[in-house]
Amino acid sequence: MTTSFSAGQRILAANMPAPYVLSQAASADTTINSTTLTDLTGASITFTTRTTAATALVVGTFDMMVASTGTAIATGHCNVDGTDQTSQSTGSETTSGQRGTTTQSWAVTLSGAGNHTIKLQGVLSGASGSMTFRGTHSKLSITVFDF
Repeated sequence: MTTSFSAGQRILAANMPAPYVLSQAASADTTINSTTLTDLTGASITFTTRTTAATALVVGTFDMMVASTGTAIATGHCNVDGTDQTSQSTGSETTSGQRGTTTQSWAVTLSGAGNHTIKLQGVLSGASGSMTFRGTHSKLSITVFDF
């Protein structure tokens, strides 16, 4: 979106494009026990942009609890329009019932104007043990810069 101003026009914040914030908590617990990326239930947001190269700052909060002890490391991932992003949020499995909250952030450029889906996923580094990503406290927050 391009904002044009006339000569001598007073520039007001109300006339300027502004970023907007979207947020969605996971709607249920998701237990992971494999090396396959798995969507965290409900931690997904679909939105529409107007510009061809909008950017977004994505923050993923992962509330992880050891469901069964193993040697694998659990990682929280961000998926943007079907593509796994680099950098993960990690939690190690040591004691059954142990719980911790970790975060990660991703700066992304969205491909083209239109619909985009960003979601949180979880996975184990090896098929040993299981980790539950807790609903409500696992959360996806996105600040979209569509200008």
